[in-house]
This record gives sequence, C-alpha cells and structure tokens, in this order.
Amino acid sequence: MSESWAWESIEGADGAQMQCLDIAADGTLWIGLRDGVARYDGTRLEKMSIPGTAGDSAIVISIVAIDENHAYSIHRRAVYWFDGERWLEVYQGLVNSEVMNVHAKGDEGAVWVSTAEGVLHLKDGQSFFRPLPEEGSALSTLCLDHMGNVWTVEMNGGRVYRCPVRDGLLAPSDEWEVMRPAYSKERTPRYSMLQTRDGRIWVANTAINDLTQFYDYSSGEWESVDFDVFGGYNMVQMLAKTRDGMLWVCANGYLHGLMDGEWQLTERLSRRQLRSSLLEAHDGYLWLLQNGISLSRIDYQQKRWSTLNDLLFQCETEVGDQWFLDEEGSVIRHRKREGGVWWIFDVDDGVIDTPYVIKCARDGKIWVAGAHEGVAAVSVFDATGWRRVEYPQFGDALRHESLLELEDGRIVVLRMNYQDWLYRGTAGLALLSKNGDLIEDSLKPSSEVSFVVRNAGLKSDGSMYLARTFRMTELRDGIEYAVAYDDGIGGFEIEDLAVDSSDAAWLANWGQGVYRRTFDGAWSRFGLEDGLPSLLVSDIKILEDDSIFAVTSEGVARFDGDRWFPVLKEYASSSFKSRLGASLVNGKQGALWINEHNEFWLMRGTLENAYRQGEGGLFRTTRYLPERIAPDTQLSVIHEPNTRDRSLYVKLHGTESGGGTQSSRLYFSYRLDGGEWSEYSQERSRIFQQLDDGEHMLEVRARDLDFNVDPSPATYRFTIPPPFWKTGWFFALNTVVICTIAGLVFAIFRQRYLHLIEYDEQRIHFFTNISHELRTPLALILTPLEKFTRLRKDVGEEGDKDVNMALKSARRLHQLVDELLDFRRIEEGRAQWRKVSGDLVAEMRELVNSFKPLAEMKSQLLEFRCHESRLVCEFDSDKLQKILGNLLSNAIKYTPKGGGIRMTLEIERWDRSNNAVLRVEDSGRGISKERQKYIFEPFYRGNSKAAREATGTGLGLSLVKQLVGLAEGEISVSSPILSNNDEYGGTEFKVSIPVGEVREDRELPGGEPHSESDLLKGKELSILLVEDSDDLRRYLAEDLSQEFDVLLARDGEEGLRKAGEQIPDLIITDVMMPKMDGIELCRELKSRRDTNHIPVIMLTARSSSEFEELGLESGAEEYLPKPVSMLKLQLRIRNLLESRSRLQSRLKHEFLMQPNLPEPENKEESFLKSVVDYLDENLTNSTFGVDELAERLELSRSSFYRKLKAVANMTPQEFIKNYKMKRAGQLLLDTDLSVIEIVNEVGYSETRYFGKLFKGHFGCSPSEYRTRNASGMEN
Repeated sequence: MSESWAWESIEGADGAQMQCLDIAADGTLWIGLRDGVARYDGTRLEKMSIPGTAGDSAIVISIVAIDENHAYSIHRRAVYWFDGERWLEVYQGLVNSEVMNVHAKGDEGAVWVSTAEGVLHLKDGQSFFRPLPEEGSALSTLCLDHMGNVWTVEMNGGRVYRCPVRDGLLAPSDEWEVMRPAYSKERTPRYSMLQTRDGRIWVANTAINDLTQFYDYSSGEWESVDFDVFGGYNMVQMLAKTRDGMLWVCANGYLHGLMDGEWQLTERLSRRQLRSSLLEAHDGYLWLLQNGISLSRIDYQQKRWSTLNDLLFQCETEVGDQWFLDEEGSVIRHRKREGGVWWIFDVDDGVIDTPYVIKCARDGKIWVAGAHEGVAAVSVFDATGWRRVEYPQFGDALRHESLLELEDGRIVVLRMNYQDWLYRGTAGLALLSKNGDLIEDSLKPSSEVSFVVRNAGLKSDGSMYLARTFRMTELRDGIEYAVAYDDGIGGFEIEDLAVDSSDAAWLANWGQGVYRRTFDGAWSRFGLEDGLPSLLVSDIKILEDDSIFAVTSEGVARFDGDRWFPVLKEYASSSFKSRLGASLVNGKQGALWINEHNEFWLMRGTLENAYRQGEGGLFRTTRYLPERIAPDTQLSVIHEPNTRDRSLYVKLHGTESGGGTQSSRLYFSYRLDGGEWSEYSQERSRIFQQLDDGEHMLEVRARDLDFNVDPSPATYRFTIPPPFWKTGWFFALNTVVICTIAGLVFAIFRQRYLHLIEYDEQRIHFFTNISHELRTPLALILTPLEKFTRLRKDVGEEGDKDVNMALKSARRLHQLVDELLDFRRIEEGRAQWRKVSGDLVAEMRELVNSFKPLAEMKSQLLEFRCHESRLVCEFDSDKLQKILGNLLSNAIKYTPKGGGIRMTLEIERWDRSNNAVLRVEDSGRGISKERQKYIFEPFYRGNSKAAREATGTGLGLSLVKQLVGLAEGEISVSSPILSNNDEYGGTEFKVSIPVGEVREDRELPGGEPHSESDLLKGKELSILLVEDSDDLRRYLAEDLSQEFDVLLARDGEEGLRKAGEQIPDLIITDVMMPKMDGIELCRELKSRRDTNHIPVIMLTARSSSEFEELGLESGAEEYLPKPVSMLKLQLRIRNLLESRSRLQSRLKHEFLMQPNLPEPENKEESFLKSVVDYLDENLTNSTFGVDELAERLELSRSSFYRKLKAVANMTPQEFIKNYKMKRAGQLLLDTDLSVIEIVNEVGYSETRYFGKLFKGHFGCSPSEYRTRNASGMEN
C-alpha cells in the first residue's frame, strides 16, 4: 500500500465537508457531510440535503448504509431515514454532540446507535431505545461481537459494557455486564472499538495519549499495546479491520497494519492528529476518509497493480508460469497453478552465472541468455532439466535484447564483446537450434554499417530489421542491406526497435523521440508536439493487439494511431531517467510489467566495477493490468442554438465504473452530423459556431487511459430553425414574385428575341436570295463576255474598250458579292480553313500575274519574288487568294502612277511546323501610326484624300484579318518602310500562315490538271444539264453542245427521270431548284444501281463551305460556285470524263484479262463483280444471255446496256463473249479438258462457232493456243 499507484482520490469529493462514511452491501458508498449526505455509486457523486436541518443540526456524525436506496443519517439531536425517495425523521432526542461513527450494523438491517442516554436500535425505519444503567454515563461508540452481543464504552473513564441481544432486541440495562471498569478520571468522548477475526475486542482512546487495550476472549483478560514505537506517544485516531484479518491502526498520522502478530508501516497520512475512517468494500478496495482532507480508494488486494521487490519479470508461459530474475542473477519461477509456489534455479541447476534475459519459447522451453564464467552462453530448460551451452567465439556475453524466436522455433541471439565493444568481429547475429546448438554464425557487420546490433525485429515475410548503433538495416536471405533514410532523418542513435503487424519499424531515440518507417519506406518522427511526454525514449514495446507503448524519462506513453498519450501516470520513478533503467515486458491477459533496475546491472560480470550489488538503487518489477470497462460519456448543454445565435455550447463529462481512470483524466472525441471524429483531447467544453439551420446530431465519446472507448457515444440532437427568409411561406412568396417578374421579363425579351430572329432570318434569306439572284445574271454577263473576248476577231478599238469595261465591271460586281458573303459567313462562324496540297509558288505567281494588267494601267511595276521554283505544301487556295488579292488590290489602288508593288514568299522552318511568310510592299504614301490601329476594323476607310477617292466597301482588310485568323496565322502592317522618301513612305503587309510539311521540287499528288489542248474531241459523250434558270440552261447547253450530246431538265425530278432513262456520261445540276433540289437529286442518283456511277458537277450560288460539304457528302464529284468560268467548267468536265475513261480501261483489263478478280473498291467494281458472279454461276448454260443477266441485276435491258457501256465501255454481248473467251483460255491452260469439253463448260453448243469466236479473240485456234502457251511456259 505504500506505492503511489495503490492510492486514488475521488474526484468531486470535498474533503473539508466530509465527516464520516459507510459502505452498503451492494457497494454503494454513503458519506456524511457537514451539511447533508452524499451518495457515490462508483461513477457519480450525488449530494443530498436533509429537509429541516441547518447549521449544527445539519452535521452528520454517523452515516449508516443499508443499500443503494436506503440509509440512516445520524445527527446530534435526530436520526433520519432515506426510503429511496425522501428523508424521514425516525428519532428525535440527544444523540451525541462530540462523537463520530456511533453506530454498529447487525444482521437483517438492524442498527445500534450509541447516545448520551443509552442505545438506540433502528430497523426498517423504526426506532427502539434502551436507557443507560443508573450508574452509567454518556456512551461514546459501540461494536458487535461474534456472538451478537453489543459492546459499548462510556465517555467518562472508559467503562466497557457487554450488552446481550435476545430476539433481535437489546437486553435491559440491568443485564449489561461491565467488562472493563473505569480506569481514567478524564472525560474522553472519542473512542474507537471493534472485534478482530481472532475474537479480540479492541478499544482505543482517540482523544488522549493513552494505551490501546484489547480483550482476549480465550483468557478473559485485558491487555495493553504501546504504540510509542510509532511516534513517541499513543495517540490513536482510528481502528479498522479487513476480511483478511488485518487490524488497521491510524496512529500519529501513520497507517499501520497488524497481521499474525506483526506490525508493518504502510503509509503516512496527510496530518498527524486527524480523525479518519477506513472501510473495506465488497470488491476488496479500501476506502479511507481523512476528515476535512480527502476521500481515497486503495487497491489493497492489488487487483490492477502489484509490485514485487528484488525481482525483474521476464516472461510468462502458456500455462501461466511466470519467470523472473533476481538481483543476484538467480532464475525464479512462480507456478500459480500449484498455489503460487516459487522455485529458484542457480548455477548448480545448470543456469548460467550471469543471466540478462529469459525467453519463454512457443514449444514450452525456457531460454536464458547472458554469460557464464566470462564467456557468452545460454541455458535451455525443458522437461529434462537445464542444459548450458557456451559460445567462446561470441565474446564475453550475449546482449540483453537477445533471444528472438523465428517461426520455425530457431533462436536468434545478439552477440557483443563488452570488454572490447569496439572490436567488430564479435558484434552481430547468430542462429541457434531449438536445443541451443549453433547453426549459423555468418552475419557479421560490414564496413557500410555500424558495428553493434542492439535489437532485431522480425517481419511477416521472415526477413528482419536490425537496429545497429547509428543505422537501421534489413536482413534478407542472409544478406544485410542498409535502409535508406528520408531527407532530414538519419544519423540518430537507436535505443530500441520493434516491428508491428504491418511491418512498420518503430525506433526509440534518447533525445529525439520516436521514429517510424512504414512498410513502403516512408519515414516520420514523433516528438513533444505529437504528445510524447519527453524526447528521451529508451524502449518501444508492441503488444499482441498492436498496441504501441514507449518508455520515456517522464513515464510511459501509448500511440493511438495519430498521437501519443501519457498512460500509467501513477508510475514514473527515477529509474526512467536513465537509458537502461526501465523497460516494459508484456505478460498474459494484457498485463504490462515495468522493470526497474540500475542500468549497469545489464553489464555486470563484463565491465569491471560497473555494478555492485546493493548499490544500484531500485530493483523491482510492477505489474499493471489494464481496465477492460469502457467509460460512460455524458454531455450537458450550456447554450442551445437559436435563430439569432447559431452557436452550441456543451460541456463534456465522463465516468468509469471500474475506477481505472478518473474523470478528469478521460479523453474526449466528438463529431457533428456523422462527420469525421476529432482527435482525442482533455478539453471539457466545446463551442460550435455558425451552424447551418436544420437538424443536427452531436456525438461525444470518452476514452480512458487504457484506451477503452465508450461504445455508445453520448448523443444530442437539436434543430436550428431557419430564419424567416428561409421559411416555406417566404420562399413561396419569393417564388411567386420572382416568377411573375421573370415571366414578364421573359415575355418582353422573348418578344424582342423573336423579332430579332425573324429580322435576322429575313436578312439571311435576303442575302442568300440576292446572292443567288446576282450570281445567275452575273453568270449570264460574264460567261458571254469571256467567250466573246476569247473568240473575238475584229471588233474595233471602241468595241474592244466597251467589252473590257463591261467585263471589268461584272468582275468587280462579282468580287463585291463574294466579299459580302464571305464576311457574313465568318461573322456567323461557318467559315473554315480547308487545306489542300498544292504548289504555293505557282499559285502566288499566277495570282500576281492576274493583277499585272491592272498595275500596267497605272504604269506600276508589279513583281513576285521567291528563292524557290516550287514549294509543295498544304493551304486553302481560295482563301489565300482572297487574302493576297485584297492586299494587292489595295497596294495598286493606293500607290501613285509609276510606283512599285512587290510580293515576296519565303518559308520559316520551325521544329514542329512551317510557316509561309508573304509580304506585300508598295511605294505609296503609307499609313500613319494612328490609322494603323483601325485599318482592320469593318468599314473603316480613313480620312485621307486618296481614301475618300478610292472605291470599295471598307470590308477588305477586315475580311483579310479574319481569314488569316481562320488559318491560325498572323498579319501585321509596317509603315513607313522607305526612309529616303519623305512624301511616299510606303507600306508593308506581312502575312504568316502555317503550311505544314514543305516539299520542294516535287510533283503534285495526282499530276497536273489537263490543259485545253488535252481535251477529248467528239460528241459520242452525253451530258445531262439540270438547271431551273431558262437563260442559263439555254446558254450552257449551246456552249456545251458543240462537243457533247446535251440533255436538258428543268428541275431535280425531271433530271432523275431522264438520268435513269438515258444514263448520261456526266450530270451538271444546280443546287437551288423547285420540286427536288440538287442535293437530293445527287443522293438519289448515287443510291440507284443504274445511275450510281455517273459523275455529278454542282453549280450553285450557295458557295459557303457548309453547302459545299453537303454537296460533296451527297456524292457530287465537283462543287463550283456561280458564276463559273466556261473554260474552268470545260476543264472539270474533261478531267472527270477522262478519269472515267481510265477507270473503264482498268476495269475492263481487271475483269476480262486477269485470272483472279480483285476485291471491289468502289461502286463500279462492285457492279462488275456482280455481273461476273452471275456469269460464273451460269457459265455452262448456253441459254443464259443479256436478258437473264439484266433480270438478275434488277435492271431493264436498256438500262443494263447503258450502265455496262458507261462502266466498262462495252455492250453486254461483248462483255459476255469476252468473259467466256477469258474462261476458255484459262481452262485450256489450267486443265486437261478437251476442246469439246471446254466448249460445253463455257456455255456454247457448237464447237465450230466457238472456234471462230476464239480465233477472233486470241488470233489462233484453241489447240494452237494451248500448244503455244504450254511451250512458252516450259521455256
């Protein structure tokens, strides 16, 4: 009981108010106060006031506990009974004004109380009184003996009575027997009286220096006890007893115990002269009340704590045998199963003379490691006894951290020469068999790591972490590897090492705290900021449940996964201040053993004078058994949130019925609305601010020092009402108002929006229609003018001038229409930069040449420069011509007569792309810096005289900039560029366009376009012209009819019908037509077997890219905007027809000359493949002809004729005959069939007719063909 861990103060108990206490049979503690009564159920202290009491009358001089809900409160002039609900007065009269604890409890709830006038008997809330004998005086206290008699003592003189009890009632006073006469004339009101287990009745005067006496039933005599040895005089404050027979005496401020005739000093109390009460509870704990000071609970039976002096705990076997070492080096076994028998083993039994550590192996063997006669050695104990094995090669001792058991039962020991620990040859590991025989001694330190292996930890895969002095290493497959440290970690001295179930290594350092290395190599350090009570850490212990403990200079700490928390605060002695002075060892049932000793004890027998027995201070072991009962959590709401103040203020409380952790030392964690739990802390209050309205739930859980967590957190549910602006009615009102306003606004804006859409649609429709209406007459103007210019002979100078003027005006009108439409397309985001491969040099040179006549009219020099003769790259020819055409046109326009314009082309080559850089320079007046900011804005014309006189819309440069932007290029302007001319500074426009890969001096894909001289002649080819404009249809027909047979149709429906009837060689169609437009017509043509081979050219006023894509997707081969140059149209027609002619030749060769047909790649090849397949299926059928073949192909005879003629340029009869001849030739060469058999195989009935056809096809008879080709094959 002298250990600090045995004493625990009760929180909330005000010692200054406490007068007396008693314990009920159910364990409830009742406490008498100066102003009432308190009840303690092990977790909560509840104070009660007794109605009608105040001042001195409220002082409780004795409390009698019956059970949890019933008790007597004895006051100086009254006795009160608690019936479970209220306090009732059961006796009124003078009880006692000076004595405390004046009661004794009997059987079946009977209570006797000593008073100034006699003995009061209480039972079930009823009272019975026996007065004193005539010669008697006021009684002090009383007790019951083993026979049920009541013993009492008088205040004056100390006379003792024995009062019989009959039928539960006290005998009359004339039957009271005087057991001890008065022996003192002094009035001593305070006595203490009890009977011990040996039958003695003890009487002690607690007020004066007097001898304590006891009555011995066996001898019938009184004997005196002199307590002078305990303080110089006999001042006894209390007598008490416990069920084990111990008599407790509080004398001179010390608590003494008498057991079996021997006295022992156990504890010094708070004050020397102080009334005290000591009672034993049903659970074995003692309750000590020091009046006016404190109430304490004492772990008398050492249920959770127990200390064994002169021993160090080592291990515990599966059957419960505990093994210890004593200071002399003996091995001690405690066999609890044999009634707690202790066995001592020494050198004579086979134990080594200097043991450092004991290991209980899984197979039941006991290993002892250390030294014997100055040599490293072990002793192994089994059923046959002890076996000692020495290892001279290991040095003078095995380390105290030795004896690591592997999965297969083999033992790893750590060896070290203490006499010469700098010698590397003896530091390392060794592997022993289950009997202690040496298996392997190969692991010795390398030059890369420090030499001393202080500890080792086993990983789940069988490898080991080694804690060398200044380095952690890993041992895998017999090879030691240095473990890498993170930046900022490393170079620390390792005191201890342990490995948890996740293969994380935990390292202790004396000065830097705890380090952890996870299985994936991540390092972390824990210090004071992480909860460690000290940075001086000497030992790490990991239990079977993965609980992690650290021994520091300020006590033991435990890790909860995030932080360290101090535990076992009751235990922190001076031994913890040294590195090897304290360590943890885990036992069974979760017990922790704390060993304390002089650190040099572990080096005894190796270092001279390192340790002398008896001079090393503490040498003991203490067992701590963690509490398993979780605490109970409560919370009290101090401030509830409301609409205005949205804050919650709560206080946290906790109790533990097991008493293992005081409430003030509990830790709390909380969470709100099912979120993450907070870290545990000892914060007892919490404010939650700015909470959202709605329903909430706060949960709080308590955790004790043994990490038991309340499984049922305290819960508080609350609701914060929303402010009025969040209520349903306010929301509904707002919704109505907002919807009304929104509806009105929407209606207004919708009306305006619909009006704008309608206006925009009308504008677009106007643009589209007007462009169509302009392009069609433009086509009728330009085309005849161009034709006239091309074919004119003698028209005279005046006529020539008029024609050129008309042609120039028409072209200008065409350009303006195109600019307007292009500008609109770009604004609407429908324009795209479409790259095609071409010769950029030729394109730009041709563009410059087209502007030379215009420049010559102003006597200007226009030139084009490029260092390369050919640059093949990718660009949008149409849009690039518009960009450069605008710049050239402006340069010519704003350059005076006789000036110069130059366009240059060069390529900028980069790592990932190439840019074409085009510069247009002129020698005009230039552009001022101020005007350069605005020249690219739409409709900007400037205010100079030249700008005002120049014609144009002001869209040119704006269109140029937007077109350059489409190409993801850049345009810039520089002016002036001529430094030697003040009046004409000149201007340079620089355009940079990405062109991708540049190929120099290479042929364009697909060859050069055909020139006019390459056109095919003759009118054997037919063209179907579909156009709704009578004038344009008639004009185009007249022009094309000179070379082609022209068929006419007014709309798409008529064109589709005529195409199916006539199967023309080419179709030219307008896009915008009534009944069926050109897009639908093209789709219908390409979907039909009889017309899907016919190439289609579309002519349209809709020249935007989206319409062009639509036309090409429908199957058209060409898409030309109106007005179209007649020469350009004829070139496109000839190119398509010539391409068709080449396709006919290729198909004819492949399908009639080659032995194996290729896989079809287009519709024409698929059509011929179908024809050939049907011929193959019916090759031997001599009646299978053109009609049958057309029927299989689902075509009329005439349609089939025109289709095959268009695709293969042969009539059906010619195709069938040629194909049969081809098959006959193959059979002649590939088989041994006779000519007659081959005639039948290819569907002919007459050999003579077949021979004639064969000779007409091959130029020889079948026999000659076989002979000639056979000899050729042989050669």
